[in-house]
Amino acid sequence: MGDYMLDEYIDAGGFGIVYRGRNVVTDAVVAVKVLDPEKAGHPDVSAEFQNEGVLLQKLQGRSHVINWFESGAQTVQVTLGGVCLPIPVSFHG
Repeated sequence: MGDYMLDEYIDAGGFGIVYRGRNVVTDAVVAVKVLDPEKAGHPDVSAEFQNEGVLLQKLQGRSHVINWFESGAQTVQVTLGGVCLPIPVSFHG
């Protein structure tokens, strides 16, 4: 996801899945939240996820708030049953 390689699953919540990730440029370990692909098709959920990224960016540097590095989206190729499918994925790192 962006500059992050996902290492391992940490937990899931209402609309996101959190992974431990590693920045491929700086080697920093970070949490990467990915919008659950099953819920990404719901406009309200997708908008809430995007708003979360905007809010995290605005709260950058405040106490008791995680550090925000970037938000983005990319298409991931997933192979299921021999068929390669493009899956759009949104994330916050």
